[in-house]
Amino acid sequence: YTHFESDEGDKVLAWFRAFGR
Repeated sequence: YTHFESDEGDKVLAWFRAFGR
């Protein structure tokens, strides 16, 4: 994710994981 930073990207990935994507 170029728009998001490494930390932000990791948070986004965790968010998607929470949804089970």
